[in-house]
Amino acid sequence: MRFVIAILGVLFAVAVVVTVGRGSLVSAAQTDLRSVYIDSEIPIGDPESALWDDVPSVQVPLSGQAITSPVSINSAIDTVTARSLHNGNWIAFQFEWEDDTKDVGGRVSDFRDSVAIQLPLGGNEPFVCMGFADAAVNILHWRADFQRDIEDGVPNINDIFPNAAANIYPGEGDVAFSTGLAAGNPLSATDKPSPVEDLEATGFGTLETQLHSDVTGWGAWDGDKWKVVIARRLETPDVHDAQLESGKQMPVAFALWDGDNRDVDGRKSVSAWLNVKLDNVAGTGVSDGDAQQPSDGGLSPADLRPTEIVEKIELSALIIAEFAAIILAGVLAVAGYFFYRGRRVTQ
Repeated sequence: MRFVIAILGVLFAVAVVVTVGRGSLVSAAQTDLRSVYIDSEIPIGDPESALWDDVPSVQVPLSGQAITSPVSINSAIDTVTARSLHNGNWIAFQFEWEDDTKDVGGRVSDFRDSVAIQLPLGGNEPFVCMGFADAAVNILHWRADFQRDIEDGVPNINDIFPNAAANIYPGEGDVAFSTGLAAGNPLSATDKPSPVEDLEATGFGTLETQLHSDVTGWGAWDGDKWKVVIARRLETPDVHDAQLESGKQMPVAFALWDGDNRDVDGRKSVSAWLNVKLDNVAGTGVSDGDAQQPSDGGLSPADLRPTEIVEKIELSALIIAEFAAIILAGVLAVAGYFFYRGRRVTQ
């Protein structure tokens, strides 16, 4: 009996370690992000413009994506500084985060740095991880490799592997040797108009490029950090785009990938939902009727939006299921051990 208790005790300890080791989850309620109105052009192509220095910023905590494979147990990027400007026609977000390596991809074994904004298409908050089947999300995704292609041209085999080619192959640039180009895959395009993708998703594994893109942006790396701007018009004619309005607020979430950490696809650092509150065109800020003021005290369940409560329940259920699976496996192992011993005694 003491042996059984000892085994179960060890399994309990393992379950606790695995549960805790999943990495901390970001708080579902965060400080809202103000989009400041300016009566001038926004420096979309200059992430390092001094104009951004005067814009109020928000430190947004991030955690590893631990819902679907490939998971990121521990976040490679713990926090990102976010700012926003709009001029009544365009809205732009500036992101700043520490990164001592500039990763722009190239080889199959290389990974890229990138950052994305997620907006709900219906105005309400679906599941923060890529939405639901009946609650799509609009994703604006800046990619370091796309910007490399625009700045330096799409790298060829000699750029990636110098002196690797021993012969010249006629027709090497034809579409017959570039199936992505032949199929019209936008990821294979050699004339990318912007380093930012305009995407839509209705859950994990459903991400697709929109036929029409309304986004632009640019990134700058200074040796130890990235500054990236992503911008689009507030309102667009595309039904697959989230529509924003001056004087209103919109839920927004962020995701970042660190190429040096081999981040790719679901292996990323993500935020919870927060609100971006757009100043009125007069620059007077969001009215009290359009925005809830942050609480000075602790958060109660009433302070959380319904979707955030669902997310917390889903994550808690996932951890509990993991814990139960480990305990069940241990019980079965112990039962099997005693069954085996019993058979040996009877024989």
